[in-house]
Amino acid sequence: MLVVWSNRSTGPEGSFVRDEATRALRRGAYMPVCIDPVEPPLGFGETQALPLIGWKGNRNDPRYVAVLAAVQAVLAGRERPAPPVQLPRRGIDRRLLIGGGTAAVAAAGAGGWWWMRGTDAGDNRMAVLPFANLSGDPAQAYLGDGMAEEVRTALSRIPGFQIVSRLSSETVRDLDAGAAAARLDVSDILAGSIRRSADVVRVTAQLINGRTGVERWSESYDRQNQDVLSVQSDIATRVATALRNSLAPAQLAAVANVGTTNVKAHDLVLRANELGRNQDGEAVSRKVRGLLDAALALDPDYAEALAAKAGAMANIATFYTTAEKQPAAMNAAIAVARRAIALNPDLPSAYRVLGFLLKNQLRFTDALTAYRRANALGGDAGALIGYSFFLAEIGHARDALAKANQAVALDPLNASAISAQGNAYYLGGDYEAAITALRRMLRAAPERFYARYYIGLSLMWLGRTDAALAEFQAMPADDMFRNVGEAVLAARRGDRATSDAELQEALKVADDQAIVIGAVHAQRGERDKAMAIIETVLARRSPDIPAIKADPLFAPLRSLPRFQQILTQLNLP
Repeated sequence: MLVVWSNRSTGPEGSFVRDEATRALRRGAYMPVCIDPVEPPLGFGETQALPLIGWKGNRNDPRYVAVLAAVQAVLAGRERPAPPVQLPRRGIDRRLLIGGGTAAVAAAGAGGWWWMRGTDAGDNRMAVLPFANLSGDPAQAYLGDGMAEEVRTALSRIPGFQIVSRLSSETVRDLDAGAAAARLDVSDILAGSIRRSADVVRVTAQLINGRTGVERWSESYDRQNQDVLSVQSDIATRVATALRNSLAPAQLAAVANVGTTNVKAHDLVLRANELGRNQDGEAVSRKVRGLLDAALALDPDYAEALAAKAGAMANIATFYTTAEKQPAAMNAAIAVARRAIALNPDLPSAYRVLGFLLKNQLRFTDALTAYRRANALGGDAGALIGYSFFLAEIGHARDALAKANQAVALDPLNASAISAQGNAYYLGGDYEAAITALRRMLRAAPERFYARYYIGLSLMWLGRTDAALAEFQAMPADDMFRNVGEAVLAARRGDRATSDAELQEALKVADDQAIVIGAVHAQRGERDKAMAIIETVLARRSPDIPAIKADPLFAPLRSLPRFQQILTQLNLP
């Protein structure tokens, strides 16, 4: 019996489904699948639900194939095969970009985590899986995810510990400890559960050796809700001690620091972080800011809340603010980030947001200083990804690739980390490596079709124009970057009529003064038009402009004094 767990079937309307699922359990015929990102109701989680989230009916889709294989195995009396791990998000996360990445939504992706699989996991490398929500209320899921993230952050403060970042840890949340450790190439797994009632929170945690399956440490906590902050710091301390035997007093203090003593403020920050990770749009960004303002009303000196608020303000200023109001909005966000740093000079997230904001103001030297500080403080994968994109954009491709590789090591299943590798290869001029990496990424995430744009450009630079055209034509017919790619390729092949037609198609979507249109003119030999657009973009103080230094599309302009003058004016570090 296939039982489909969804937002409705796990909610008040799902009593009939739960009744049928109970009968299936009794008969030993229960086969659960999920079509929405939900936890099965209490009592139905022993059998792992196979993910069908986003499935569109394709019988070759790995998600469908996994369900079919599981059914066939059960009917044949065999053990169910382990389901394939699914990347929960595709594309570059806009919220991640606020953490310091480039604003180019078409940034390339690349293969990357496979190279790690043959290595031996170091004893200092571990993953913290999301704590299972046992409350029976899907709305409480943020608490388990938030507690896991807080424990990751605390452990990452200890020198020598390498903690796999959030997205990869969430991707393997339904695997057993051994399978999760193998997938992430870690030595230890921390798993747990959380159940919260009106007055009491019950937390269990278990540290397991991923190679042997032997439990290193476990504990159960029954605390009043106001004591929940002490639970997560205690878990981090116990885990660190179990793995390291002893900690210096300064390390113990760093692990125990949760940023606030106000439980309600902490809960509001967890809610804001969960909302910001899982939804997008102006209304969501403003709701996130509202939650953070409420937290700060309870604890004005909560540095982590201030850093998160600066990120929400940066998101609103970058994507949802008119050009004339944008400078003031950016300055207000910078002030909040600096306030967070003043309260906690060792807070990587505040420096990451500050770097992004300064970069958008074209204050590149100051932005580089902020990114370097975030990285020096042991920044997570998000900080490294943003730093990598920034370095590649200002012309430091080798350093950008090093940071991207570090991000993949910390978050091996994070598509944005893999994208940073491809971006560094492409802007560094290693087109063969970029093609190889991008094709690997497409095999894992075929819907990230923007990778085809960079594959096409890379093939074009290598002189393989027919293959380049095939890549562009594999993109959606109405996509602007397909039109840009075909316009450039046709111009280089001497087909002016096709180039004109594709440029006009691109202009139906793009501003005629957009930097990407300037790139088309540069490749068509229309250098004056290209330079006029670049000068307009500079006058607008657009954060896209530093890419002109590294992007090969602008190579025909580099000998022009006007172009060199702009690079001098940008003062790129």
